[in-house]
Amino acid sequence: MLYDTTRWNGQYDSLIPVFLAKADGVLLLFDSSTKTDFDGLKDCLNIITNFYELEDFPVLLIANKIDLGKIVENEEIEKFQKENQLIGYFEVSCKTGYNVIESFDFFMEYIIQKENEQRNILQKYLK
Repeated sequence: MLYDTTRWNGQYDSLIPVFLAKADGVLLLFDSSTKTDFDGLKDCLNIITNFYELEDFPVLLIANKIDLGKIVENEEIEKFQKENQLIGYFEVSCKTGYNVIESFDFFMEYIIQKENEQRNILQKYLK
């Protein structure tokens, strides 16, 4: 299940914990054509880290609207990704479809792999 909270403008912030409690991960999107969107990602991560340790909870960084150009430098994006232990980074265009399926496939495969690893560890101890 996916929830898009980008258009809420803080109106439903109190519901974010409800959604996060049931989440297996987060797609952290920003508009690649504006710097302010990227700068706001830290606030989003602060909300997430109130519930999860990022090394145990998959967060995938996605730059959307790449068809409009990219304002944020690769070095800044890579630094943000590494500092916050994000599982990866994709540039996508929802308008053209560029890399959208690939980013979702990566995210879902990552989650499934992690769940299988945890299941195998649990089964090992239950025997």
